[in-house]
Amino acid sequence: MNARKQRTADLLHEGMAQHRAGDLREAERLYRAVLQRDPALCDAWHKLGLLLLQCRRNDKALKALSRAVQCNDRAAPFFSDLGVALKRAERLEDALVAYDRALALQPDYAQAHNNRANILRELGRETEARQGYLRAIALRADYPDAHNNLGVLAQKSGRLDEALDHYDRALAIRPDYAEAHCNRGNALKELGRMSEALAAYDTVLRMQPANSDACNNRGNVLNQQGRQAEALQSWQQALQSDAGHVDALFNRANAYKDQGRVVEAQADLRAALVIRPDFVQAHWTLAMSSLPPFYASVAALEEARRNYAAGLEQLIGKCHADPRGLARWEEAVGVNQPFYLPYHAFNDRDLQRRYGELTCAIMSAWLKTRLLPGPHSRRRDRVLVGFVSAYMHRHSVWDVITRGIVRRLDRARFTVHCYNTGWRRDRETAQAGRDADKFLRGPRTLPQWVQEIAADAPDVLIYPEIGMDPMTVKLASLRLAPMQMTAWGHPFTSGLPTMDYFLSGELLEPPQAQEHYTEKAVLLPNLGCYFEPLGIEADEVNLVELGIPQQQGVPLLVSCQQVSKYHPAHDQIFVRIAQTVGRCRMVFVQVARTAEACLLFRRRLEQVFRAAGLNPDDYCSFVPTLSRRKFLGVLKQMDVYLDTTAFSGFTTAIQALACGGLPVVTLEGEFLRSRLAAALLRRIDVTETIANDADEYLEIVARLVRDPFARANLRRKILERLPLAYEDRTVIDSLEQFLAKTMGKHWGQTP
Repeated sequence: MNARKQRTADLLHEGMAQHRAGDLREAERLYRAVLQRDPALCDAWHKLGLLLLQCRRNDKALKALSRAVQCNDRAAPFFSDLGVALKRAERLEDALVAYDRALALQPDYAQAHNNRANILRELGRETEARQGYLRAIALRADYPDAHNNLGVLAQKSGRLDEALDHYDRALAIRPDYAEAHCNRGNALKELGRMSEALAAYDTVLRMQPANSDACNNRGNVLNQQGRQAEALQSWQQALQSDAGHVDALFNRANAYKDQGRVVEAQADLRAALVIRPDFVQAHWTLAMSSLPPFYASVAALEEARRNYAAGLEQLIGKCHADPRGLARWEEAVGVNQPFYLPYHAFNDRDLQRRYGELTCAIMSAWLKTRLLPGPHSRRRDRVLVGFVSAYMHRHSVWDVITRGIVRRLDRARFTVHCYNTGWRRDRETAQAGRDADKFLRGPRTLPQWVQEIAADAPDVLIYPEIGMDPMTVKLASLRLAPMQMTAWGHPFTSGLPTMDYFLSGELLEPPQAQEHYTEKAVLLPNLGCYFEPLGIEADEVNLVELGIPQQQGVPLLVSCQQVSKYHPAHDQIFVRIAQTVGRCRMVFVQVARTAEACLLFRRRLEQVFRAAGLNPDDYCSFVPTLSRRKFLGVLKQMDVYLDTTAFSGFTTAIQALACGGLPVVTLEGEFLRSRLAAALLRRIDVTETIANDADEYLEIVARLVRDPFARANLRRKILERLPLAYEDRTVIDSLEQFLAKTMGKHWGQTP
């Protein structure tokens, strides 16, 4: 070797040494010096390309690695690393060709098999991707990356237990594999195993304190646990590590929205859209962000309504601007929904119809791209009724609306399938599995759900609620059965043209009920639902320890609803109670998930009291979120239950009535959602606490507070008649008749 070649080789080895030592700037200088001496030296181009990839200078890395393969087209690693650069440039098909060249040169190249499988996964060729990962493991059993990637593939397909197994295998090989720990946490989160998910993210952060993905996902878990302050800190940590982390911006925006911090939420969403203009979830959420759970005033609520209507129209325009790209908005459907719109106390049927038409157009476009089966039914001896819900566990949607129908439909005439889209499981979930003729449990991907439901070919699909669960609204926006209906788990029209009927009750609705629905309203007898006693096993609770003073002769009035049910126009009613009754104690509950919004409501209420010359501390107590048993223990010690006026309670009203016959005072409004407690009272023929307006509401409260004997008599009457609310067989009979008649028309005869 002559002196010039020796000097070139020495410079290359020195560059490689500096590269290994982490001095990337000096390594790059040396590599370039080598190439000035010998522009055809393939190893120098390859090493420079790897360094540039490491520095995320992707365009220059691609050029360097392309030169490497031009200089030597017989080196498999060169083509494999070129594939990495092409993938970063989003040239996936070209990357696939590069990996094919690498494997043609070296068929037993495990890393190339793994990386090629990554490309196939992104191209949606999941079966081939899985084969590629398995081939990599067959060649190299101790290959943690391939095990991790198999986990990612399984998780993407909804096979979460399988994903966990692969992550565990990867970690058995490499215990400090941060990415596998983070992915494992994501799978645990999807399974609802929140504490274990947090532990996985904490493990990552002990190894890599600046790991932005772990910080972001940890924030999601903390937020679901109601630990908003910690969640915000975690997202802030993610953004400090990676200012362009759009998922952290998006998740923090959602948390801000839930706390009523609309300005901050929208700022984060706009920042995310600057970084990723095609971030459809952020566009969608920006339109929905004008509907927080809390409003400082009636004027603020009215402004929010205008902003939402305008934002919805802008969103519709964006979605339809590129009809060929409409299907990509599927990712956004359900991520945020106009959940708080019905709390405004307006007839928003037409506004909801605009929203529903949009979601159905998107989901229809998505279905066409998937070539999945459409709806069909088979002529059977029994009508197949499917229930789609995320709330097949101890929850008001299950307890009141769904469980009774699932259990009581006549199996001689009907087959019942349950599609449980949620991840929560308890004894009610297990019982549902025994009650249904078929029970499918989530989580599953959207294509998996569509395939499962379409394969069953249900005649009827019932969605007990639409408006709370993301997967439910995606499925409900598709036509998966000849007849589809929703119910009042979320007591508001769905707006979806795919929903044919809205199941309600005669006592729940005003005469003009049909004007409130895009669906055809079906009024079943009485309350429109068959439910059993919910159980009132209560714990002993010390009210003083909860911050509720107990004074002789001072009545305790409880109003225990989520903050969104307190309409700003109705705050005065609490002040008027204090002015009329005098000494009394009103008890409110602060829901952990919306803790900051609850604090804002408390301040709003305090302002109203002070404006009337009253000290709010003399009349109002706020208690934290309680367990079910402790909450019931509080109800048992109250004197009067104050129902919210714009959006009534139902489950809480039942619980109050069952807790020693606690009198429930309610204002019967214009809409289903403001008539729930009133309907319950009418069903048991205890109508003396139903008010027609605020003045009458106040009179009823004052009468009950001032007359303990009247309260005692009313309690006895309530307990005597409460059994009338339960196990109303006429509801089941009427629903069976309706289903049989309607499906008979569909089939051309009565089944």
